[in-house]
Amino acid sequence: MGVDRVEPVANRSENGSPRGLGGWLIWPLLGLGLTPVVCLIQFVSLIEFLEVWKFLQPSQKLFVMIDLLASIAAFFVAPILLLILAFRHSEMFPGLYVIWAGAVPILVLLDAVIAYQVFRDLFADSGEEMFDRETIRSLGRSIWSAAIWIPYMMRSKRVENTFFK
Repeated sequence: MGVDRVEPVANRSENGSPRGLGGWLIWPLLGLGLTPVVCLIQFVSLIEFLEVWKFLQPSQKLFVMIDLLASIAAFFVAPILLLILAFRHSEMFPGLYVIWAGAVPILVLLDAVIAYQVFRDLFADSGEEMFDRETIRSLGRSIWSAAIWIPYMMRSKRVENTFFK
C-alpha cells in the first residue's frame, strides 16, 4: 500500500510544478547557513597564529591580511548575503549562487598555491605539502558541491518557479 507524498498547494506553481524553499533546494541553503559557522570556528585557530605574527616577513603579513579579508568575504559575508537573497526569493540568487559556488574551488586552489609560494621556506623546513589533507578535502568538497549545485540552480523547475515566476 503506497501513499503518494503530496506537497501543500502553497508549494506548487500554477502548473503544479514545485516552488518555494523546499525540496532539494534545502541542501544548498543549509550549506550556505553552515559556511559562516565553519568560517568562525576556523578563525579561532587564528588566535594561535597571532603568536608568530611578529616573526613574519612583510610579504607574508600582506598575504595573511589579504587571505583573511578574502576568506571573510567568500566564506562569511557572501553566504549570508546569498541566504538573504534566497529568502527574499530574489531573481539574483541563482546566478550569484552559481558564481559563488564556481569561485570557491578556485579560491581554495589559489590560496594553497600562493601560500606555498609566500611561505616556501616554512613548507621546506617542516616537510609539509602544498596540498595537505585539509586542503585536498576542502578543494574536493567545493568541487563536488559545485558539480552538483551549479547544474541544479541552472535546470531545476523549483528554482525557476521560486525565483523567476
